[in-house]
Amino acid sequence: MSNDLKKQIQFSNLSYKTTEQTLMNYFSTYGQINKLVLYKDDQDQSLRKGFLIYQNCNSSNLLMSERPHLIDKREVFLQRTMPTNFYANNNNHCLSETLGMNLTVNELFISRLYSGERKDLFINYFQKFGTITDCRVFNSYSQNPKQMGFAFLRFNDYDSVDQIILSRPHVINSKYYHVRKSIPREYNYIVSSIKPMTSNKPFWRHYAFGLINMQTHEIMYPTLSIPEKQYDKEESTTIRKSPTHEFELVATSSLSSSISLINSSIDDFTPLQSPLYSTAIAYSPTTDII
Repeated sequence: MSNDLKKQIQFSNLSYKTTEQTLMNYFSTYGQINKLVLYKDDQDQSLRKGFLIYQNCNSSNLLMSERPHLIDKREVFLQRTMPTNFYANNNNHCLSETLGMNLTVNELFISRLYSGERKDLFINYFQKFGTITDCRVFNSYSQNPKQMGFAFLRFNDYDSVDQIILSRPHVINSKYYHVRKSIPREYNYIVSSIKPMTSNKPFWRHYAFGLINMQTHEIMYPTLSIPEKQYDKEESTTIRKSPTHEFELVATSSLSSSISLINSSIDDFTPLQSPLYSTAIAYSPTTDII
């Protein structure tokens, strides 16, 4: 992973009165800052979030180690920046990898275990990233290469998991282990699709994958483009779904009335009818996509 990414920190939950200069004065006490951006709307009002890039990794590590941070009497949420182009450059990795990348979680998922691994192996290796509170290992002795073992590793701090992701690849005793963030059980996968309700363009035009918190109904949609080679051209003669960056549903605390939420498989759902477009979100448990 690039060292430049390890120098970058995202901040949010700011006070509306916090300015760039206030942030610069505070964060510069931990090291020299190369860049600081405070997001604003078209009225030049603060969106209460942004990011900064330090000159070296030690400054970002020091900042994260001394949490919590209060700026203008408000506790600021800090998190390391995760890679955004991981899926495009790693076509062999699962959808869970991309969708869970920016989640704030304390648990790590380790896949592709060989055979006979013990939890001491992972505890001894990963404890350098932080305090481990639990480790569960599920070995598979099947001859089927698709039925490999896996493990869960829980830390007392979400930053430990972020550091592990940014420090990939991880090789233990000359063996490579694939690690990713473990998606909590309250999250389900969703897919949103839109098609024009006209006879001239009957095909699906836009779609996106995401996650939905089934307890709060919060929707998380990263901008995601699926490589075209993953689709079978023969199967796309009746329904064509074109990857695009034009359609993106931002995070929301409630579901819009114009969206149909249907418990279904990814492709088997009936969208909500509207005058111009047909829109739907179908969701399935996160354990269905690996």
